Amino acid sequence: MPKDFESFSQTQSSQVPLFKGKDPLYDFEMGSLLFKSGNFKKSLPYLTKALQIFLEKKDFSSYFSCYELMIQALYELGEKETVKQLKESVEKVCKAHHISNTSRALSCSAYYNIYIEKDFNKAKKELNTALKIAFDKHDRSIKADDSLKQTMARFDIMKCLYAYSIYYFETEDYKSCLQELNNLKILIQDHFKLKQNVELDHSRTNNIQELQICHSILEELKKNSHYIQKVQLGIKFTSALIEIKYTKNYKQAEKLLWEIYEEANKTNNSFLIPYVLCSMTWCCIKLQNKKQAEMLFNLAKKNANQERKSLWLYMEELKKQEHFDQTKPTETYDIVLDLKDCVIVEKEKGCIELKNQFILIELSKLFLLNHGVAHSKEKIIQKVWKEDYSPEIHDNKIYVTIKRLREMIETNSCKPKYICRSHLGYYFSKQAKVLIKE
Repeated sequence: MPKDFESFSQTQSSQVPLFKGKDPLYDFEMGSLLFKSGNFKKSLPYLTKALQIFLEKKDFSSYFSCYELMIQALYELGEKETVKQLKESVEKVCKAHHISNTSRALSCSAYYNIYIEKDFNKAKKELNTALKIAFDKHDRSIKADDSLKQTMARFDIMKCLYAYSIYYFETEDYKSCLQELNNLKILIQDHFKLKQNVELDHSRTNNIQELQICHSILEELKKNSHYIQKVQLGIKFTSALIEIKYTKNYKQAEKLLWEIYEEANKTNNSFLIPYVLCSMTWCCIKLQNKKQAEMLFNLAKKNANQERKSLWLYMEELKKQEHFDQTKPTETYDIVLDLKDCVIVEKEKGCIELKNQFILIELSKLFLLNHGVAHSKEKIIQKVWKEDYSPEIHDNKIYVTIKRLREMIETNSCKPKYICRSHLGYYFSKQAKVLIKE
């Protein structure tokens, strides 16, 4: 192990009560529960000790599950250097035991590259290889009629697909992400069907060999039950985020997020709750419910453990992007056009997103940079569309685009107070107080 991580590992392990001996499942379960409750510093001693004992027992399946949880805990604490040292020590273990090219090792490495290094190309290559290995293992177990190995291979496939869904979400390929989430749902359904069938076989059979096989499969399923619960919540949460970022269906996203929030509260999942509350805040802003957005954001802050540096950075970014710090400008100004974040903040309607709506952005710039000045159709087409004006081609475009912008920023688009029209053309009201942020 690298010297720094070896020192870290010894310090962490020494904090776990000695009378528990070498029971890695106890330590892992304690670490998992503390992680779930948001106490990452307290979870690390248990996870570090479990990691060491899993290695001694050569239980590499549990070893990688523990390693993955440690990556997340250290990431939340902002301990990126310690994560890198941890990865180096795990790579040495993999090399020494010839397990570098196993599905589990590769999927964990991909997970690290997605979250820590942001090396998405490398992560994709690792996931492709990991999934192929998992499927090959699954095919061999079917041919050998080995139910236990088949169960383990299916879990490896699930690990890969979950990592794929994270990869696609982080790279903003939301269609592929949804496809992987659907694949995961099918695998989880099969997981519970298998559990029911094995329990039924276990209760019916008197054959000692069959009983042993059933017991081994049930133990494997039980060992992975925490991960299944995590994936189920992860599927719901990612689906809600896709509704926000991709389909822009904020009402559906809000509905999903309330369900997740209730479920997370029931299971005391303090790890997820602040992220869910932040996402609900986002929905309320988009649905122009500013008071509820502020209430939810403050609730997220109350639920966020101060040690979670990664979460607090995310919350500060949300606060900045969603203009919680813009109360004074929106009281002073009627309209704020933020060209950097591609949003308009109207004093009553709140934050209006214009990302990827390039024509509306250009039209807003034209009006707001020259408010009070009338623009003819010819000038609007030349400045916004960069074309020569033709009534047959452009009149309807101008009418439809201005109508869209009015609907976005006017409190009553039938009686506009901002975008007005005279015999000289369209203009932005001179009485409106306007701020342009570059």
